[in-house]
Amino acid sequence: MSVQNPVHPVAAAPTHSQQLAMKPPPSTVSKRVIIGSKPTLISHGPMRFLVMDAPRQSNLHLYIKEMKRHHVTDTVRVCEPTYQGDSDLRNAGIELHEMAYEDGTSPPKEVISEWLDLVQKRFYSKASVVPSISVSTPPPASTSAHESSSTPSTSAPVLQMLDDKSNVGVSPAAAIHSSLSPGKVGSAAGVSDKTPISNSNEKAIAVHCVAGLGRAPVLVAIALIEFEGFDPVNAVAFIRKHRRGAINEKQLNYLEQYRRQTKNGCACVIM
Repeated sequence: MSVQNPVHPVAAAPTHSQQLAMKPPPSTVSKRVIIGSKPTLISHGPMRFLVMDAPRQSNLHLYIKEMKRHHVTDTVRVCEPTYQGDSDLRNAGIELHEMAYEDGTSPPKEVISEWLDLVQKRFYSKASVVPSISVSTPPPASTSAHESSSTPSTSAPVLQMLDDKSNVGVSPAAAIHSSLSPGKVGSAAGVSDKTPISNSNEKAIAVHCVAGLGRAPVLVAIALIEFEGFDPVNAVAFIRKHRRGAINEKQLNYLEQYRRQTKNGCACVIM
């Protein structure tokens, strides 16, 4: 006697409308928004730069959060726009500066001039004031009042030395350094020909190109050369130490031929 298996009805394939109904609504599908590559803080002296890749409109808020964490006051965009975030940056207290130039080329003089002017305004005083190096030494007991009042301060020979024609073209800091021997009171060690703004280490400038490895680091290297007296090769090595893969061979060759264009701390490009 044969036993027949029960026949189960085959379920019909869901229709297109049923398939759409089974999918979660778009609002419930979340895509993780992240920063392209981690921004790199490069600082030396009073200067602080946050080197980044280009934000997108979708993740701009994350970059703004990172910039605020580093006390960024300005963002410099040296590539084509990848976001329309002027109002967002402005609301965060960050000013956007357009200094774009073509990828694979060296920055034009106009961009260099605008960049150096911004760096000077944010990290250094507008006027290049020669620091007064003076030592308050009480006169000997035998010195008369007339003699003590006519005794020149230590800063007087320094100012005379700066006026000497033999020092034409020499920065005040270099001239002071050459005039004072090591170990003397009032040594010029640490004296700069630019006066840092007080609490300037709390400020930073964010600068970005597309990947944050070419045009943006080149501008940072130029700032190190101009304001901190870096040798071009040392400037590149310093940046690469913090941001791996920055500055390609062509850009390195450009920086090796770069000559300092500021004079006594004034960001005036020599045309």
